[in-house]
Amino acid sequence: MDELSKSFSAAEGMVAAEQSGKPKRHNEFCLNCGMKLMEVFCHHCGQKDLPKRQTLGELLANFISSFWSYEGKFLLTAKYLINQKYKDNLTGFGKDFGKAFMDNFSKILFFLLPVFALILKLLYIRRDFFYSEHLVFSIYYYNFVYLTGSLYMLINLVPALGWLATLIGFWIFVYLLISMKRMYEQSWRKTIFKYFIFLFVFLLSATLGIGVNALFILLMI
Repeated sequence: MDELSKSFSAAEGMVAAEQSGKPKRHNEFCLNCGMKLMEVFCHHCGQKDLPKRQTLGELLANFISSFWSYEGKFLLTAKYLINQKYKDNLTGFGKDFGKAFMDNFSKILFFLLPVFALILKLLYIRRDFFYSEHLVFSIYYYNFVYLTGSLYMLINLVPALGWLATLIGFWIFVYLLISMKRMYEQSWRKTIFKYFIFLFVFLLSATLGIGVNALFILLMI
């Protein structure tokens, strides 16, 4: 375990070195603690140097930048750990990781079920629905996805029916849009707008969940 911790620390150092640069400076003093800024991050409290006021574009840019930085560090750290442990046996890594990931993927989706319902609650917060009702809607859609997904995998085994498998995969997403329209009874314009917001937030949550799970697997195998 000590050896793994040392490897992980070394990986973080390597990632930090690779991603170092000279970002744009915005303030002379930290907006959080008031200390004079020496670098992009305050040496006293760790707060990042950001503009005092941010436009919507800047806010989105900073959010995406932070998320991309997290993803990049995760991938580079994962690469380092893999090379350390499986440098002479990458085939063994593929088998170990694939087996562990597939065993945990359904668990990730299950734990994201409350998140699925919460996003709907926030999107339709002005509508007269309890969180439990959003949760029931989410469970029904999950059941549909599992059933349709199973059908998709079976049909995908037959090369000649590849077009049908693609159609089924597309229908999984379309079905959610239609279900939201019927459940919440808003205009198509509002429903489509909220649908894409929902997809973005949920897929982001799923990506974070999968990333944490993958890192956990790398530490355990």
